[in-house]
Amino acid sequence: MTHSRRSVAMLACCVAASAVLVGHASARQIFQERYEGEASFVYDNFCGVPNVSYQVVYGGKVKAVQRGANGFEYVHDHIEENEVYTNLANDKYITAVLKYNIKDPLKVTDNGDGTLTIVTMLTGSTMVYGTDGRAIGRTTGQSRLEILIDHGGTPTDPSDDVFISERRVKRVGRSDDLCAAAVEALT
Repeated sequence: MTHSRRSVAMLACCVAASAVLVGHASARQIFQERYEGEASFVYDNFCGVPNVSYQVVYGGKVKAVQRGANGFEYVHDHIEENEVYTNLANDKYITAVLKYNIKDPLKVTDNGDGTLTIVTMLTGSTMVYGTDGRAIGRTTGQSRLEILIDHGGTPTDPSDDVFISERRVKRVGRSDDLCAAAVEALT
């Protein structure tokens, strides 16, 4: 490699490294925490099956950072859930294991008219198992939602935001009909 090419390559590496460092330095962590919990209740109608008990144990880790020229808050949430659905009429049950990562938002666009367009990304999987422990359904992959909100005159303060609309802009992966699988297993 000639001296001039080496200089250009080194300059390019320095510029790239400084861009990375500036990008990281401009991100300000707002919070980071782990959480866990459990809940239970009875569905009057779960996928057409009456009186289904629901129990969930969940946990995860969430962090928020403020970044970018506009100072928007970005949240990354990793969630794991174990759910049990029991038909109270016959004691048949299914178990669902969920593992998801949510990036909210993935991208924010200030539309200049008092609204923000927010793209949120969800990746992960849901595995559903029958009473015998065999897999009966699953969803895996990635979904992206585009959400339109009125920011109430304060683009970086979500406390006064008003939801306007949402639409799915991307879905990639496997998506079984989990309700159909649940009904068959619970009845």
